[in-house]
Amino acid sequence: MGPLRLPESLALRAVVQWGAFTRQQAIEAGLTSDEICRRLRCGQLTALRRGVYVRTEDIPDPETDPRGHHLLQATARWLVVDGDVAISHTSAAAVFGWRLLDGPPVEPQLTVARLPGTPPTKRRGLFEASLPPSDRVSFGPEVVVTSPARSLADCVRHLGRDAALVVADSALASAVPRADVLEVLGRCERWPGVLAARDVMLFADPRAESALESLARQWFLEQGLPPPELQARLHRDGRFLGRVDFFWPDVRTACEVDGRLKYEDAAPSPERRPGQERRPGQERKANPLFAEKKREDMLRNAGAEVVRGYWSDGADRGAALAGRLREAFERGAARTDPPRYQVTTTPVLTA
Repeated sequence: MGPLRLPESLALRAVVQWGAFTRQQAIEAGLTSDEICRRLRCGQLTALRRGVYVRTEDIPDPETDPRGHHLLQATARWLVVDGDVAISHTSAAAVFGWRLLDGPPVEPQLTVARLPGTPPTKRRGLFEASLPPSDRVSFGPEVVVTSPARSLADCVRHLGRDAALVVADSALASAVPRADVLEVLGRCERWPGVLAARDVMLFADPRAESALESLARQWFLEQGLPPPELQARLHRDGRFLGRVDFFWPDVRTACEVDGRLKYEDAAPSPERRPGQERRPGQERKANPLFAEKKREDMLRNAGAEVVRGYWSDGADRGAALAGRLREAFERGAARTDPPRYQVTTTPVLTA
């Protein structure tokens, strides 16, 4: 049996609901209850929750597309939860495409608007709190998500320090104003986790480009290292050498934790089709590891110390990494030759 063709009105609605639709929406579009049951039995439809379906072929692979899979599940839950409800917390972070240290939650997280004085109920992944209009945005004609500022405020209140910093750095990089998040936290000053959340927001930095960079900054803080410059660009005689994750100018030390330098000036070598001969003058495509080593050597030859950090450095909260950096600091501080590089730093966004 071929793929199921939905009525046009239902197909359009499913698109803005990440593929999900309700039994009522299907019936309004012209499908009968018997037809829905028949499509379920033959595998063309899959039930996400009671009364919520998706075309089986539209289900994202949770391994290759965990975000898409979670958004489908979150929308399905949003469609069946009674009350004034919005997708929120880390599920909202997934909607906005922010980095999450541990990925999307197993159970979609939603917030139901609760009037002052009414007793809260507890259900897994379901929060009850005030939800003013300013804290909501719409995705499509119906799906409601907490606003970026409210979503980030909720994330940093409920997550541990590491996970909170990862999502905060990512959200700020996507142009969520820091001041807006602090304003939300100010309105919620009696809610749990607000003090820790405010500290995270003041420390967060949109220049961090990966989860590991966010974690490394936290490790540097815990290990008592001075704060570094982020995303510094090093040049020598007008030639771009590389952009490094962290740089301490006073001690001439760079640290990379992504396993690569950012070679923004490196033009890719021309590709060849299988069996196609390389034309005269056409270079063989560079090995990324060789290019990485070469650029790292160029930085050292220009007078900079270079230290590598890895995910495994989290086992001791960066203590060993801090030790390697302090040794590099000593070498850099002891050098008497002038640096043969120029540094351009990326300014901190304070909004």
